[in-house]
Amino acid sequence: FPSREKCRVLILGCGNSTFGEEMRNDGWAGEIVNIDFSSVVINQMANKYESKHEREDKQFIAPKMKFVCADVTHGLPFKDNSFDLIICKGTFDSILCNTGSVSYASDLVAECARVLAAGHGCLFLVSYGNPDNRIVFLEHE
Repeated sequence: FPSREKCRVLILGCGNSTFGEEMRNDGWAGEIVNIDFSSVVINQMANKYESKHEREDKQFIAPKMKFVCADVTHGLPFKDNSFDLIICKGTFDSILCNTGSVSYASDLVAECARVLAAGHGCLFLVSYGNPDNRIVFLEHE
């Protein structure tokens, strides 16, 4: 698994969380991509992050932090094997609360499998649901 300095991270359903920025502050120096299906929140977070990292001379410091509007249940705009680590903290549970949830949850897992680096990629999924009800989506045939 890559070091924190080189690890490519995808954060699903970032909302207005500062999780990606906190990772950056903790030494995760590789690319961190935050996605959410809300273009409003993505624009707000991108503007907030950019203004925090703009120097007095108005030159933007680009620390490999991106905000992308995307819906993980409808396909991600990334190539196969793009990320070493995917963090899903709450998005999976949110999806399972909606109509069509079983299909959408399966789509999320399939997209994560596609964009995770082959051989060493890791999906860190935080769920408050019963593990017996969640594992069926993660089991491999």
